[in-house]
Amino acid sequence: MNVTDSIETNVNGYIVRRDDSFWLKVHVVRDESSCWEWIGTLKDGYGRTAKSERAHRVSYELHHGPIPGGLFVCHRCDNRACVRPDHLFLGTNRDNVADMVAKGRQARGSQNAATKLTAADVIEVRRRYASGEAKRALARRFGVDVKAICALLDGRTWAHVTEAA
Repeated sequence: MNVTDSIETNVNGYIVRRDDSFWLKVHVVRDESSCWEWIGTLKDGYGRTAKSERAHRVSYELHHGPIPGGLFVCHRCDNRACVRPDHLFLGTNRDNVADMVAKGRQARGSQNAATKLTAADVIEVRRRYASGEAKRALARRFGVDVKAICALLDGRTWAHVTEAA
């Protein structure tokens, strides 16, 4: 019997059922490391099942069991559409954010949709502050809170922006 004729197929140690509606929406690659991408509906890059469940969470539960309350299913591969079980791991929100920061995926500076400043503004704030302009005056001029000015001057935010920017 050809392996493609079988209802159940062992792919890298995982049982994939060809008649299961979930697996019909997955592009499974038969190698040791490639992502198995959800080819069904995507929302914000994440696969969504017909029941609006996140596909990577369904995959995790199919292979590892229930997800304990309060935990996230995170991607080692950083591919939101990936449902490959060994690319998924459980973590807290803190673990997920730490993973994102460690991999340089967080929105920084003007990539953050909530920011009011640009890189040029940051350079100008630093220049004006060095010339003696008060933090409160800078905050008013640039339309931000004094805390935002303090954070950028202390290097807690916008640290990636240099004078050469």
